[in-house]
Amino acid sequence: MSGFSSEWLSLRRKADRRARNKDVMKKFCSWLVEHAPKSGPLRLIDVGAGTGSFLQDLAEHIDSNREQVWLLIDNDPELLKVAKRISPPLPHTRTKTDVCELTDTGSLDILEGHHGVVTSAFLDLVSANWLDSFVARMRQLKLPFLAGLSYNGILLSKPHHPTDRLIQRAFNQHQATDKGFGSALGPLGGFHARERLLKAGYTCFTGRSDWVCAPEDDALQLELIKGWAEAAREVGVSDAIVDDWLEYRLAALGKGKSQLQVGHVDIVGLPPH
Repeated sequence: MSGFSSEWLSLRRKADRRARNKDVMKKFCSWLVEHAPKSGPLRLIDVGAGTGSFLQDLAEHIDSNREQVWLLIDNDPELLKVAKRISPPLPHTRTKTDVCELTDTGSLDILEGHHGVVTSAFLDLVSANWLDSFVARMRQLKLPFLAGLSYNGILLSKPHHPTDRLIQRAFNQHQATDKGFGSALGPLGGFHARERLLKAGYTCFTGRSDWVCAPEDDALQLELIKGWAEAAREVGVSDAIVDDWLEYRLAALGKGKSQLQVGHVDIVGLPPH
């Protein structure tokens, strides 16, 4: 699995929180409160949890008077160390962490014993085969599922440059390369998950959760622009084309005129009764 630094996760934190689709999150939380056992704590598991930011955003939408126990799993122990240091958002919320080799579908047995499964910015990294196994295991356990911020292939930039579409296509091509699970679904991750959930008998709801980066989000924009340029080079776009595009985008950013939009979709899957 391709790793992400805690610095990058911190940099994107505000954009993530702004973008999350609250209607989709509420569908998941309402189902969870209604259908989970009334006694004992609600037990949730965050797959590919990173530093635990989804917990911070989601816990407040669940019954604040109900005890919540979150298991955060990731293959990166350094990110989970950061998660451990962050105080839970509610008094009745407890967190545990577990380093887990997520690329091994055998690790999915860890889902058992929980009342709900969540993940964020993860489905675009995995392969179709891995995601099929993931959905099948959730279906066996009749678990509700919430996936936030799955990249959907849309990149919009202002002011416009003639090479924007070429860079977008190159980035999307790069997103489909192996991230540790086999050929990644990339921009198709969210769509594939919805299709498989529906086929498994789930009821699904989706909603857009785009990042909208204004000029004041200059630090995040800088990392995005540099990342898109690097990805374009890695899939074979010529240095001359990338350099021209990069110079234009950085100039717009320096003048405080750059705006970026990164498309995402949030998905909730509710199991059949």
